[in-house]
This record gives sequence, structure tokens and C-alpha cells, in this order.
Amino acid sequence: MVVWGEWLQVPFERAAAHGEVHVATVLLKAGAKGNGVASAARNGHRRVISELLQHGASVASKDRRVVRTLLIEGADPDSFDSNGRTPLYLACLLGKVAVARALLAAGAHVSRVVKEPKDAPLDAAATEGHAEVMRLLVERGAVEPAVDALAGADMSAVAYLCVERDSFAALDIASLYGNASMMKTLLKHGADPNTRSWRNLTALQKAAEGNEAEAIDVLIKSRRRHFRAG
Repeated sequence: MVVWGEWLQVPFERAAAHGEVHVATVLLKAGAKGNGVASAARNGHRRVISELLQHGASVASKDRRVVRTLLIEGADPDSFDSNGRTPLYLACLLGKVAVARALLAAGAHVSRVVKEPKDAPLDAAATEGHAEVMRLLVERGAVEPAVDALAGADMSAVAYLCVERDSFAALDIASLYGNASMMKTLLKHGADPNTRSWRNLTALQKAAEGNEAEAIDVLIKSRRRHFRAG
């Protein structure tokens, strides 16, 4: 079943792309979804861009040139789209580091939580495994990803957090879920298996509590290598 906003999307984006400012504005006010302002930007229709931005159109786009054009035209880098997501969140979700960098340079809030699914940009980047985007966000002061995001993340992307920020969270979660591959990556990047969680448990104790045999084996071998090296 097609919802109202989606039904209006194609004519909205077409009108914006062809510079039909009145039609595009009427459709946006009527609840059209889609990214008409990006369509206008790609075709150089500055009047359409200006009008749509005044009526709350989002700057979200995966195209760096489009985003820069919209920012030059005065777009709010922290605006929410019709789905309650910010341009920076979408850029991080898609792994578009150049777009994310442009938005941050324009003043986008590095940790603004979106309306749905109540995540911050770093959560999105972690979940999708976009390491370069994650590094950019952390460098700009983003807080660490939420536990749920790390639990579903590609740990090769978040492993550097253990080195750069002395984070135990990722290894703690890997032990909890018994993800041996994830744990090997984290340990390789310098995660300390002896650090204790808020429950005062080490990664080995957490794995044992969950009866995660493979995770236990990874941790024992890691400690054995450590003692041999010492």
C-alpha cells in the first residue's frame, strides 16, 4: 500500500528538477516525501532550492557537490528529513565520509540523535562498519557508539576505538555474544582482556558466564601468548 507522501514523491522531485517552484512547493507542503531540494540542486534551480529550504526541506544527500550547493544556499546542516533523520546521520549510515566532512565543517552537530531510530551518527557508522567515517566522528568529539550499535557492528571498523580511546566496551560485547572473530580483531588491535566491565567482570569471566566455549578459547590463547612474550 502506497502512503500519501510516497505517492507525491515522484511528481515532487520531477517538479523540483525542472525548476517548477510553485508546483514543488505545493507538493512539499502537502506532505511529499523524497529529496526535491537535491533534485533542484543537481539542475541548478536556485530559486526552487531557496523556496523549498524555507519550507523545511532537508539538505540530506549522498552527493557531496549537492550538499555543498545546498549549504551555500543557506541550508541547515542539522535539519530533519521527513523520516526524522539528519543529513549527517544519513551520510554516516551510507559511509559518505566527504559528505560527512562537509556537513561538520558547516556546523552539523556531531552527536545529534535522530528521531528514528533514536541513534547518533556514530551509531549508524558503527552498525554499517564504516571505519573512516567513525574515525572522522571520533576526531570531532563524538561519544562512543551505543551498546546496541556495537553489538551489531563490523568489529574491524570499531577495533581502533580500543587503541585510540582505551575502550573496553567492544570486547565486552564481543565476549557477551561469543563472537570469536570479533574478539580476535579487537585483541589484535590492542584491546586489554583484563579490563573489567561495570559488573567487575573480565572478558573471560563474561564469556564463561555465557558458556561461550569458542570465546573462552580465544581469550585463553591470547593470555598464553602474552605470558610467553613476557
